[in-house]
Amino acid sequence: MDIFSKIAAGEIPSYKCAEDEQFYAFLDINPVGKGHTLVIPRREVDYIFDIDDEELAAFQLFAKRVAQAIKRAFPCKKVAQVVLGLEVAHAHIHLIPMNSEADVDFRREKLKLTEEEFKEIAAKINKEFVLSYKLLTIFNCHLVGIFLHERRRVTLLAYHQHVSVVGNDKAVKTTYHTHLTLG
Repeated sequence: MDIFSKIAAGEIPSYKCAEDEQFYAFLDINPVGKGHTLVIPRREVDYIFDIDDEELAAFQLFAKRVAQAIKRAFPCKKVAQVVLGLEVAHAHIHLIPMNSEADVDFRREKLKLTEEEFKEIAAKINKEFVLSYKLLTIFNCHLVGIFLHERRRVTLLAYHQHVSVVGNDKAVKTTYHTHLTLG
């Protein structure tokens, strides 16, 4: 198990910014800027382009959500996405708040932050990540039937399921039917 896998598994401490079942985001301990975050898949894979298409798409979407949280926590023009590094044989994306290209220069001196500053930065990003998805609404619509009537009228009967998840609370499910007549 490589060092990033151990971090994602909680075997090595980190400054967690976000996570889900497949991916983990944590602060880089040698940041080029405040909010510099690493995003990794939990599954060990060395080269990012060895990840299958479906997982790579999910990886990018997770990184996007983390980048949006970083941008809200640390207002900047953009959040840079950099795939760089051979030190750890585990695919990872660097997300770095930037107002100029110089903000993403890995050759410059790294920030020296205290443990308290790292904790504060991670908490800000995590708060934004969680808040943006605190109210998650999912709609599922299943077409139950199409009915043809005289004179070319069509009625659609659809079954809808609406699920709201608020924070860590239980899901609230509402089910209803829709009849739509066309023509």
